[in-house]
Amino acid sequence: MYEIILEREECTSCGHCVELDESKFVFDDDDRATLIGADRDDDVDELKVEDAEIYEQASENCTGECIEVYEEE
Repeated sequence: MYEIILEREECTSCGHCVELDESKFVFDDDDRATLIGADRDDDVDELKVEDAEIYEQASENCTGECIEVYEEE
């Protein structure tokens, strides 16, 4: 299991994540990335997934460095 964290305040709206997979990421009304299906705490999206490959790619390409992927034990 993996935990995906998206810190929306640091989003630069570069669009790499949305271009990578529009079924996982979308821009909201503030033009900041949002994790589809995530829980939001303040301005941070949190999501648990079984397969993190697409999120890892998004994290590597994010110019705002706002996407983090953690493997849970």
